[in-house]
Amino acid sequence: MFFAEQVLRRFGPSHEAEKSLREMGLVKYHGDVAKFLMEMENLNIHARVTGIAWRKMIEDQLPIEALRRLSHREYVDDGEWLEAVRTVTRAEEDFKERKDLRGGGPSGTTRGDKRKFEDSKPTVAAKRVKKQYTAKEKADYQKKKAGERKVKKEGSGQRRGRLDIRCGRKHTRASIRRLSINGNLTTNAGDAG
Repeated sequence: MFFAEQVLRRFGPSHEAEKSLREMGLVKYHGDVAKFLMEMENLNIHARVTGIAWRKMIEDQLPIEALRRLSHREYVDDGEWLEAVRTVTRAEEDFKERKDLRGGGPSGTTRGDKRKFEDSKPTVAAKRVKKQYTAKEKADYQKKKAGERKVKKEGSGQRRGRLDIRCGRKHTRASIRRLSINGNLTTNAGDAG
């Protein structure tokens, strides 16, 4: 028991500090600065984060409007800065609450917005109309495509190989070489390869 107590006394605080630091990274601001700062301060008792790192951890979670209000002055002491964060962010939260009560929320309108008239409806883009072809145009197109296929088919047979007189098959260049070496190929041109 004596050994276990010494180990806990010596290494326990560093483990708790790491655990608190990880938990501080998971704390999120959800619209209540007092609750957020209280959680961060409680976890910081073990972690002992100060200075720029402490300010960065808190600023990353605050709304941009609060940071804008906070940037008007420089703070040397962390305690003074923390009180300014509390004051400025609470003022921003109050402003948002007043705005929501006034009807300026996401679905409401404020006095500064332009009035929308009921008769103005959103315009929908017209669908692209598919061109209608006449029977003559369709027939001409089909004849043209059939002619292209015929030319392509005729041209492809000549490129593929030579016609063997004995078996009636067309051979590729590689098979012609093999057959001509063995002497088994007689082509319609009369040459062996």
